[in-house]
Order: sequence, then C-alpha cells, then structure tokens
Amino acid sequence: MDYQEGLSADMLPLDVPTPGKIRLRRAVDDLESVVYRIIDERARNPGDDVVSRMLAVEDESGEGMSREQIRDEVMTLLLAGHETTALALTFTTFLLAQHPSVEERLLAELDDHLGGDPPTVEDVRNLPYLETVVKESMRLYPPVPGIVREATGTDEIAGYTIPEGATLSINQWTVHRDPSLYDDPMAFRPDRWTDEMEQSLPRLAYFPFSAGPRRCVGDRFAMLEAKVVLATLLQRYHLELVSDPSLDLVATITSRPRNPVLMRVHERT
Repeated sequence: MDYQEGLSADMLPLDVPTPGKIRLRRAVDDLESVVYRIIDERARNPGDDVVSRMLAVEDESGEGMSREQIRDEVMTLLLAGHETTALALTFTTFLLAQHPSVEERLLAELDDHLGGDPPTVEDVRNLPYLETVVKESMRLYPPVPGIVREATGTDEIAGYTIPEGATLSINQWTVHRDPSLYDDPMAFRPDRWTDEMEQSLPRLAYFPFSAGPRRCVGDRFAMLEAKVVLATLLQRYHLELVSDPSLDLVATITSRPRNPVLMRVHERT
C-alpha cells in the first residue's frame, strides 16, 4: 500500500511522523470525514439501511452505540466491502475478456433470464452459470490470497507438530491451484462447478472467504454484489482487454495487480 515504508518503519507507532505515516494519517482523516458525514446524515434522516439500524440499536440496558463505535463499523464495511469485491470483479472481467466462449454462454443466460432488464436480487439467484463464473474466478484469483490463524492447542498435521500458540499461514492461492484437488487447475473453466464436483471436494479445498468462526461475515453480500454488477455491466458492454494479458500481482492483505488492468469499453447493440 502507498503508506508502507518497510518493516522497520511499519513497526513504529502511528504518531511517529515518518512520510508514510503522515500520508496514512491524512488518508484516515479524509475517510473519517466521509464516514461521519454519512452517520450525521442518517441521524437526521434515518432510512432502511445499515447505518440507520446501528443508530437505532440498543443493548439490554437501553444504551445505544457510540458515534465512534458506529464509525468503526462503517469504516470496516467500506474497506472490507469495497476493495475485495472490486478485485473480484477486476479478475472476473479480465478472465472473461480472454475467454470469449465463456462470455458468450454467460450472455446467453443473461438474455434468456433478464431480457435486457436490470437484475434484481431474486434474478441473480436464478443465474447458475453467472454463479459458477464468479466462483471460478475467485478460485484462480482469490482477492485475499492467504490468512493467518493462531493454534489454540497442540496438534499434528502430516507428521508435523503444531505447538499451541503457533501462527499458521493458510494460503488460498496455493490450495485453489492444487492439481490433486482440481483437474487442469490453471484453466478457467466455470463449468467444472457441478454439484457432484463440489460435493467431492475435501473441506477447505475452496475458501475464498476464509472459514470457521472467523469466516467473512459479508460473504453472501459480496457474492450478491459481484453478480448484480456483472449482470448489469455485461448486458450493456463488452470489455476488451488492452493491457498485458498476464497479471503481475502484489500480495499484501489482498492480491492487487501491480499495473492497471486496462479495458476498452464497447457498447452492445
């Protein structure tokens, strides 16, 4: 990320005025001002949305959430719900641009079910090929390439002893491309996602949203959002890839293209 300066500087407290931390503080201040503006607007004009509900909620003692608590929750929703979905859409359109037969089949499904109309939430639940396209994209290019977990007890994995308190690095990127789990794993093949194939996969062979009690709480919303955006976009436009057909990715918390993924937009007639 832009504020990162290297391990030594990153370990310093946030109030140490290194150039990167000054940029970070300014960025946080800008984002907080946007978030507080949203909160204040919903406090004046509540509606049927998550911020209004957070403003209205009370615990068993009748106490509501503080402004700072709501700020933290909204900040998390904005950051976690924006970059990862944007990356998933980037990778999916990147793959579709290089696989015209997949795009053609997807368009046929959209035409049959939507007929050019904007998709509703109920519509996208009845678009099975769209679902497999997004799944396959996140198999090849999981927006979060790896997670870490702390062992709560001593265990043994494949002959290796894992001591209590050890930090484990679990890599979706590697698992999703394992040839022992997926036939022709480097190929973009949405039709591999049949019910039988999914039932045959071992537990945690596919986990783009992590797993267990720390699984992403927004996984269903993220899938719904990605499918609605794709169905809306692809009915109107064909995206032609004009940048490098291979991706040079930077693995931070997310997998991000080092260089822009450039598309030429063609309106469908």
